[in-house]
Amino acid sequence: MPSMENMPEPTVSPMDMEALADTPLDEIELPKRQPVVEDIVALFKENGYQLIENVQTQSQKIDFLAVSAKEILVCLIDSEPGDWLAEEEPFNGEAPLWFSELDHRVSPIYHLRESVTELKNKIKTTYPDIAVKAFMIEKKGNIINTEEMLHIWHELNVVVCRTDVGGTDDLPLLKEALQSVEVPSPDMINALEKLVKEEKNG
Repeated sequence: MPSMENMPEPTVSPMDMEALADTPLDEIELPKRQPVVEDIVALFKENGYQLIENVQTQSQKIDFLAVSAKEILVCLIDSEPGDWLAEEEPFNGEAPLWFSELDHRVSPIYHLRESVTELKNKIKTTYPDIAVKAFMIEKKGNIINTEEMLHIWHELNVVVCRTDVGGTDDLPLLKEALQSVEVPSPDMINALEKLVKEEKNG
């Protein structure tokens, strides 16, 4: 086997370099992120969760609750494309913002945590011992400061993972973020549906 010292170095022809130098910046295409193909609903169910879909809170519409016998994951799928700089610290009493090159928005995790608090208050009347946790799946966007945010999300008790073209690679895939759980009873699911989807009077 040839040694690494004798291996030829990869080369780019002068013609290729010249063509690249003459290409306008807005026409240079960077390699696109390859999508990770995961069946989100199937992965939760394979791990023992039962789903309660289309839950509306005061802050937002939650994609689904993933319910096990001992915990409930309040799941939000973030599908906003773009490269986002995440921030979770409120400023001057205002909600924290995520910034992209062209836009900004209130942190989806901020709203998700508000929803968790609201749902906890409803659920604890019947299930005071069950854990209710925030769980966000990044599907389309790229959170460029993921590495520094991971410990912050951990402190906030929020699980953030990725699927499809969401990123960066510092985030675990959805299948890596899930563990097998004890399946909840049908009676528990029925009771929770009534609690979280109760109609407001008046």
